[in-house]
Amino acid sequence: MNQKDLADTLEKNELAVICQCELKSNLKKKFQCVFEGIAKQGNPTLLNKIYTELYITEGGTGEVNNEHELRQIETTTRKQARPE
Repeated sequence: MNQKDLADTLEKNELAVICQCELKSNLKKKFQCVFEGIAKQGNPTLLNKIYTELYITEGGTGEVNNEHELRQIETTTRKQARPE
């Protein structure tokens, strides 16, 4: 491969990287906000305001956690739905 071919190849690779960075930036801007519920077109909500950080801990049993708040709500709802 001569120097001209090498220069052409590097130029194409550089262009691809630039396009990739621009695409990534545009997608971040486009999808960082959502319209929550029936929000008006002018009132977007940032995704990082909706979702919380995920914390992963080691040493769990791998079983279903019945202490989770959703499990407690489901259990309460089932108890209330049953006729006594």
